[in-house]
Amino acid sequence: MEQSCCGITRLEIDLDIIAKNYQRLKDTVLPSSVMPVLKDNAYGHGLVRIAQRLCKEGCGTIACATLNEALLLKKNCSADLQILLLRALTDIELQIAVKNNFQITINSTRTLLTADKLATAENKILKIHLKIDTGLGRLGLLPDEAPIVFEKIKGLKNVRLISVFSHLAVSYQKHEFSDNQLSLFRKISEIAKFFFPEVKCHIAATAGVISLPDSYMDMVRVSSLLYGLSYSQEWPWGIEPALRWITPVIQAKQFPEGWNIGYKLLYKTKANQKIGVLAVGAGDNYPYALRLKSDVLICGKRCKVVGMSLDQTMVDLTPVPDAQEGYEAVLIGKSGEECIRAEELGVIAGTSPADILSKIPSRIPRYYYENEMIAAVDDCCGSMNF
Repeated sequence: MEQSCCGITRLEIDLDIIAKNYQRLKDTVLPSSVMPVLKDNAYGHGLVRIAQRLCKEGCGTIACATLNEALLLKKNCSADLQILLLRALTDIELQIAVKNNFQITINSTRTLLTADKLATAENKILKIHLKIDTGLGRLGLLPDEAPIVFEKIKGLKNVRLISVFSHLAVSYQKHEFSDNQLSLFRKISEIAKFFFPEVKCHIAATAGVISLPDSYMDMVRVSSLLYGLSYSQEWPWGIEPALRWITPVIQAKQFPEGWNIGYKLLYKTKANQKIGVLAVGAGDNYPYALRLKSDVLICGKRCKVVGMSLDQTMVDLTPVPDAQEGYEAVLIGKSGEECIRAEELGVIAGTSPADILSKIPSRIPRYYYENEMIAAVDDCCGSMNF
C-alpha cells in the first residue's frame, strides 16, 4: 500500500477491528459488562463513527466526558442509545443534560439536589451515577459521605440510581494502594446494594481491565482498549490496533556532505545522503519531541526523523534508497513486517498514546474501512459515506 500513491496524509481506521475488539472485551470480562468510554474524539478515531459502529454491535450505553460530546452522540446515533456524562457539570450544563435525558455523574450532595430539582421541574426521572473518591483525589464524594447520600437518594422521587463507581489511582500494575482502594470500594458497594439491590458497582477502567482482573465487579469502563491501545508490551486477548497514520513523501533529494536539515541546526547530512520530506508536521500533533528520536516506516523499513517543522517532517531515506515522491510513510501502524505503535511514540515524546492521537486535528482526514473497503471519509470540510 506504501506505493499506491494515494497522496494524502490520512488516518485509516478499521471499524471491523473496533467491533472485534469490543466483542473480545465483552467475552473477556464476563460475567461483568462493558461500558465503552468515548472521549477526546474517541482518542482521534472519531467519536460519532466509533459510537455508531458500537451501536450496531449491540452497545446500549456509551459514556463520554463533556456535554458537547453527549449532544453529538444524541444527534448522530440511535435514539435508544443511553449516554452517560462522566465529568461533573455546571448548573447550566445540568439543565441541558436533564432536558436531553442524559445520564449524569453525581459528585456532591449539592449536585444531587440540583439535579433532582431540575428533573422535578421537567417531570422526568433522571438516571444518575454516584462517583466515590476512594483515593484518586479527583471527582466524587468521600467514602464517609456515601451512606448519607444513599439515604438522600432513597427519599428523592425524580432520580434513579443506576451505578456507583470509583477510579483507581494506580491501575497499570498490582499495587498496595490499588488494593486498599478496591477494598474500600467493595465495602461501599455492599452498602449501596443494601439500599439499591439492582445498582451496578464498577471501579476498573482500561488499565485495570488489563492488570487487575479482581477489580472487574459488575461492570468495567474501557476506552483505549477499544482502539487497540495497550498499557503493556503485547496486545491482550487478541486486541488489535484499529488505526494507521500515513503520509506521502513530497520530496526525495540527495544532499552534499554537511548540509543542514531543519531548524536549529540539529542535523547535518553525510555525503550524497538522501532525505525525504513528508507532508505532516508538529501542527498535526506529530510532536517536535520525536525529532532525531523516532522513525517512520517506508516500504517496511525504519527511517529516522531528522528534521521537523509545523507542516513538514524530514526523514533519512538511506534504508530505502529507491524511495521517490509519491511513496508513503507510515507514522503509526504496520508496514511489511515492521510496526510503529502509538505507545512507542508516546514513550519517546514523554506523553501518552491517547494524548498524541486525540490531538490529531480535523485537517487530517479519517478514512473509515468496513469489509476492507472505504465506507466513509470525515475531515474538516465535512463527511462522505460510500
